[in-house]
Amino acid sequence: MHILVWMGALSFQKDRIDDRVQKFVRKWKGSVSAEIGIGLQKRKFLSYSRSPEELGVMKTVRRALGPDNPMNPTKMFEPEQPGQ
Repeated sequence: MHILVWMGALSFQKDRIDDRVQKFVRKWKGSVSAEIGIGLQKRKFLSYSRSPEELGVMKTVRRALGPDNPMNPTKMFEPEQPGQ
């Protein structure tokens, strides 16, 4: 599902709508995805459908493929501090 909200004259806040939709997806055991990647908008919802172990594997793979973190370092995960 793509969430597209036209703000126009409406007083809705996009973040509130995203939160509600993603909580619904979580309740029904859906998942967060995107055609090109998780990205900034969906990053905060990734833990709704992935376990801490799965997220750890994803981070490990990213580090293995790019030890210097050249591949959009802040798009999927928060920036890591040295030693993490």
